[in-house]
Amino acid sequence: MRSTARTLVAGAATIAGLAVLSSIAGAWGRATEVTDPERVAALTAMDAALSRNDAAAAVQAWRQARELGLRSRSWRGPADAADAELRLAAATSRLPQAKSSVRELLRVALFRARAEGAVDGVLHAADGFARLGDRDAALLALRIAENTAVRHGDVAEHARVRLLSERLLRSADRVPSGS
Repeated sequence: MRSTARTLVAGAATIAGLAVLSSIAGAWGRATEVTDPERVAALTAMDAALSRNDAAAAVQAWRQARELGLRSRSWRGPADAADAELRLAAATSRLPQAKSSVRELLRVALFRARAEGAVDGVLHAADGFARLGDRDAALLALRIAENTAVRHGDVAEHARVRLLSERLLRSADRVPSGS
């Protein structure tokens, strides 16, 4: 086989390989989109159960939302599950028991948001850690948010990070670290 023929075959194989990878990536994206309405429905079901004072149904819906949130590829899934668990814990007076699970979800959301370059997601995690009274984790998340905003060169995002940092630091000064 001549070298031009080999080059053409190699080029065609490369294009075919890229097409396969593209279709796989597209399928992953579609799978995530299919899961998201289910996750949102589970969160809505949890809130509806809480409004009916049906703790068992709320817990079951929250577990489904948590699982779907962790399987999602975005920071939003675990962040929404963490927020939902805080609502559930407040309604059932189980906040002390829920803190470690909420922290785990917030850590997942934080690192996914950092990987995505999503300052909103990093700030959401920082705020969640601050609400838990975890000053060290909130400060770490704020540093990550600042680095992410600087890396993307967005002046408005950097200003938002500074404002939230000031607010969280003021409120964190009133809460013992790691409580």
